Amino acid sequence: MISAAPRRFAGAAMVFIAALAASILFAVPAGAQSSGGCTNGPHAGATATDSDGDGASDAAEASAGTDECDPNDTPSTGPCNGATFAGATASDSDGDGVSDAVETQTGTNVCDPNSTPTLVCGEYVQNYSATAFDSDNDGFTDADEDAAGSDKCDSSSVVSAGAANNGGATTNTGNAGATTGAAPQLALTGPSTATVTALLGVALLLLGAASMALGRRQEI
Repeated sequence: MISAAPRRFAGAAMVFIAALAASILFAVPAGAQSSGGCTNGPHAGATATDSDGDGASDAAEASAGTDECDPNDTPSTGPCNGATFAGATASDSDGDGVSDAVETQTGTNVCDPNSTPTLVCGEYVQNYSATAFDSDNDGFTDADEDAAGSDKCDSSSVVSAGAANNGGATTNTGNAGATTGAAPQLALTGPSTATVTALLGVALLLLGAASMALGRRQEI
């Protein structure tokens, strides 16, 4: 038969164990790690797959380059599925210097810093090529105008009259204002053969008439 003292001791021990278990249960949230590999843990809301409890898994943070042990460093949930880029901002997801709104409008990729529209004459253009575009619609490509020094954004500023639309080369066609090529030559021309023949005939007639007149005087 067990005496009263051991019973009291056993009961006190059970109460102590129950209190210790309750304190552990309420002190650490369900599923939380004690440290989870984070030297600055544990973190509120942490789980076996989310060491800092910020709602992003450790795998997602590793992929995005954020700190899985810092609840304030969380991957973006924007259009790039958590991917981050150097220089990225809330309005420029890939950090290429062009806003997501503009990239969406021009059809370039907001999550690829190498897919960027080109600003030409105040407007963003996708797949811009100076040899293919005529920004001011004056009949000369942007490359021609750049080479000639005219303004590709101003239809009143055109390549000189002697220039040819040949991808930027400027050739002389004999008009004023051409920048390269030989200067126009002046052709030296004289009277036609028919004119010379007619004049020679007239001269012979006059000479004959003068000879006849001289002969008559001598007879007199």
